[in-house]
Amino acid sequence: MSGWDRTVAAADLFRPSQLRGLRAQLNDAQQEARLNHRNFARRLERLVSEPKPADWGPDQEEGVVDAGRLARLVTSASTATIFRSQENSPRASLALTLLLDCSGSMRRFQVPVVCAADLFARSCDLVGVPVEVLGFTTRSWNGGWMRKVWKSAGSPPGVGRIAEREHIVVKPFDAVHRSRRSSFAALLRGDLYREGLDGEALDWACARAARQDVRRRVVVVVTDGSPSESATAAANDEEYLSAHLRQKVDRWSATGELEVAGLGLGLGLDLSPFYRRFRTVDVEAEGAPGILDGPLLTGPADFSGCVS
Repeated sequence: MSGWDRTVAAADLFRPSQLRGLRAQLNDAQQEARLNHRNFARRLERLVSEPKPADWGPDQEEGVVDAGRLARLVTSASTATIFRSQENSPRASLALTLLLDCSGSMRRFQVPVVCAADLFARSCDLVGVPVEVLGFTTRSWNGGWMRKVWKSAGSPPGVGRIAEREHIVVKPFDAVHRSRRSSFAALLRGDLYREGLDGEALDWACARAARQDVRRRVVVVVTDGSPSESATAAANDEEYLSAHLRQKVDRWSATGELEVAGLGLGLGLDLSPFYRRFRTVDVEAEGAPGILDGPLLTGPADFSGCVS
């Protein structure tokens, strides 16, 4: 990590007046796409919930005899509510992370992606699933100050990453969606989208997800292709960033602490060089609903037709 790297809350990137206008645009886009968070929440709940024994319910007319209610037979021989029963109720032992690629090429998909991410987070709140939404980009194009320092040192080859990374917290696990509505709107600013250091961003997102005390943790990377950062590519082997991403995916997958999956945006996009589990969505044809019907909805354990 360099002194130029930054992790920042999305809402801190722009003025409140700008965010209010962007939030209005986001609301309009969701209405136009006919996105309904309550309908999606019901679908999500069916997919992520698992049975859990509920507390014993007293005063039932059938079930197991409740010894504490036997005295009722003396005072009222006709009473029938001397039983207790146990029912199964759903619960989700799951934490979800959406890691959004905010590189320049993603600008063409930014409206449907932000619409989907916003609705997804709101729906997760309704069903009690912890969700975190993160983004990643760079602070400057073509390396910024780090590249200038590298060039002043004589442009030595093989130095690793040469870029000012920017990690963006849109909605952390411990915040409710309502308190971060303006953060989602910030992702509609086009000048936020620069270059992508996918491997470092994945490492960051997975480390945050691994701290969640749940049975299952899933990190979904929403992207339109390979890592790309021009200064780093010029100073290293052209496969440097791609190899770094594969290394991070393999490392976290091997720990068993969480599941990593890719959601590829674009018809025919092949993410198999990076992710063992992935799906692709033709966003231009399907829009935000298509994104929601991808691995964001089903989770990697339920992928059919994924590459493994």
